[in-house]
Amino acid sequence: MHLLDYLPMWVCFSLPSPSALLSVETGFRLGKYWKLRHPEEQESHIGAMIGATLGLWAFLLAFLVGIAINRYDLRRELVVNEANSIGTTFLRAGYLPEPYAKESRALIREYAAERLVMGEFGTFSAGRQRSEAIHGELWALVEQMVATEPADPIKGLYISSLNETIDLHASRIAALTTGRVPYTLYLVMYLVAVLAY
Repeated sequence: MHLLDYLPMWVCFSLPSPSALLSVETGFRLGKYWKLRHPEEQESHIGAMIGATLGLWAFLLAFLVGIAINRYDLRRELVVNEANSIGTTFLRAGYLPEPYAKESRALIREYAAERLVMGEFGTFSAGRQRSEAIHGELWALVEQMVATEPADPIKGLYISSLNETIDLHASRIAALTTGRVPYTLYLVMYLVAVLAY
């Protein structure tokens, strides 16, 4: 979790406004002071500089939005893929002999519930730990079943989908924790906006 994760959306929108107003007022007063000290100087070409700065800011904004959209699409695709994989794993667990089928399906139901709750604010760490603990329990059941039951291609289908579910969990965690817009880009945009005003 980062600082922006804890701030409500209205705070993120309202914080730049006082900075922009302060920047405008500071620039106005500095310009007035400079003109009084140097009355012989001609009018500066500040409009071109402001236009160039706003052009840079627009470029950075387009760059940031492009990154955010790509990462959002990736996370949405991973959610759909993981949901499909969990559903396939649940269905294929019915092919297992008892008591493995019943125990596996109960764990997969709990796992799906954990994955839904994990997206809520403040529950990420606990949900991640419990999800990974369920992975261990499901895999332990698979190892026990393989050691006691004869080899069967249908069981292999279940193991394959379970493995895919575990892999997609890791991909979603990576997308949530590392697939973010760099905070330096937010800072640069903020500084360029203040300078433009």
